[in-house]
Amino acid sequence: MCDELLLRTSETRFLQLQNQAEVELEDAIISLRRARISYQAAVRARNLQQESLDVERARLDAGISTPFFVMQYQSYLAQARSTELVAKGNYFKARSALDRVLGASLEINGIHFAEAYQGQIQKSSIPAVPSEPRQ
Repeated sequence: MCDELLLRTSETRFLQLQNQAEVELEDAIISLRRARISYQAAVRARNLQQESLDVERARLDAGISTPFFVMQYQSYLAQARSTELVAKGNYFKARSALDRVLGASLEINGIHFAEAYQGQIQKSSIPAVPSEPRQ
């Protein structure tokens, strides 16, 4: 009777852990997709702000605008760049979270489990930081 109870308890715990892993994976994938879309939108917004600034500078050169408006568009561009940088950071955080859920963090960073376990890393483990989010 006691063995049967232990078996059922273990089976229940296994199913709970399996469900938790599935939920974490789904959450990580959704977060990564949202972060990528947000980053892409931020890049487009920054490009549009740059174009607006260029147009306003041309208007100033033509004498139909004022330095105030150019400075205002420069401010908008600075804000768009800041938003893009935050979105890029959020993407890399989401990517790292997915790597963690998949158990791939060591491999992606060039660390072999056996070396890490022994405490003797043979090569530098500093990963190359990609400049753009990967698809």
